Amino acid sequence: MSKKKESCDVSERMEGEREDPNERQTITRDYYSSRPKTFDTMLGGFTQVHDADIEESKQLLQTLLKVCF
Repeated sequence: MSKKKESCDVSERMEGEREDPNERQTITRDYYSSRPKTFDTMLGGFTQVHDADIEESKQLLQTLLKVCF
């Protein structure tokens, strides 16, 4: 049985992040409603991903899963 390790606490907020979920939802809705409705907008400019990026992300996720779970 695996046990979550204490080193994975992600309770700190990012700069500018709102605590109230309703406020976050309103801000997000307002932002996206003012942007063009494209894949590029939703993906933040990452409509193409290179194999090297995928591999690095895969390695990061595998490491995090080992540490956190």
